[in-house]
Amino acid sequence: MKKKLPLDREERRNRYLLPLKCLFCYAEKSELKDIMKMEKTQEQEYTLMLKREYSNPCSSPKKFILFCCKLLFLESKNINWEANVWFTERLNISSERYSRSNAVESFSFLDIHFHENRQGLQRYLKYLLTVTSLNLGTIRIHHTYIKDFLRFLEDGGKVITDIDRNSMEEYLKSLSMSRITAQSYNNKLKIISTFLHYLHVTDYIGKFLNPIPLYYKKSYPGVNEIDNLDQKLDLLIVHLGEFPENLRIMSLILLTTGIKKGQLFLLRNTDFYYKYENSWMKVPDTTRSIPIPDILHWLVLRYSDKNHIPVENLLFLNNGKRFTAEGISRCDYETMQKVWYLDGCVCV
Repeated sequence: MKKKLPLDREERRNRYLLPLKCLFCYAEKSELKDIMKMEKTQEQEYTLMLKREYSNPCSSPKKFILFCCKLLFLESKNINWEANVWFTERLNISSERYSRSNAVESFSFLDIHFHENRQGLQRYLKYLLTVTSLNLGTIRIHHTYIKDFLRFLEDGGKVITDIDRNSMEEYLKSLSMSRITAQSYNNKLKIISTFLHYLHVTDYIGKFLNPIPLYYKKSYPGVNEIDNLDQKLDLLIVHLGEFPENLRIMSLILLTTGIKKGQLFLLRNTDFYYKYENSWMKVPDTTRSIPIPDILHWLVLRYSDKNHIPVENLLFLNNGKRFTAEGISRCDYETMQKVWYLDGCVCV
């Protein structure tokens, strides 16, 4: 045990202390006053300095900087809305607003280089996070679409405060050439239009003739059909026994109830009950309950009892955290490979 201590200390020294010392030296030499406002070019300069001074002891300087920024952001007395990366853990977001299918841990503004553009996006995102009730998944979509729009402006050397009809028409014509569905195209236009409207009413940009309403495309509801669905479902049922127990129960719930994945991840023990001589399941995020097969109710009870899941806890967790759409797709990949047709099937 004593022989391992020097190695542990050396590892900690190389992984944290030397990079931290170098970061302080870089901040002093470059007159960087706030690490949370470190730009990509400064990250690259720091990486070169770290390699030059200490032969690059840190395997990923970028991750180390992100680690430092996160620590400072989470421990700051007040939320630093001017930081280049916001971490949702510090934003006091209610649990109901977290994404049902994808974990949103941070929002980065490093891809936006012009000060006016970045500040405009930060103001709008702060409004979405603190005033509206949108969930984080929806806010992430706004964040992504607006960043694409601002990067288009920056490629032409333009800032959002100088936006005019000609600039908008250039962007809209470029977007109309992209290979996306009419519905996705219209969704992007709506988000950009809402963003511009917010900047206008807050006096961040002046009034201009916005051409977006003239550029919407006609769209039709999409029909998602799966080829040979009945055959795939039959094969799924045949191979269901090869799944781990949690995925097996989750698949059965989806097959017999038709609820969404996001609702599946929110199910608790208390959502399953017996009433009027029938088994029922309360659908999360709704006020309704649906009848379910007694055998499914029994399997859920046996699963929760076997795994010692309290009645108020979530039924399904992925390594202690709530499942996401990405997480359930990765979960037990080798097992899912045995049933290759699952990609596109109802259970994933």
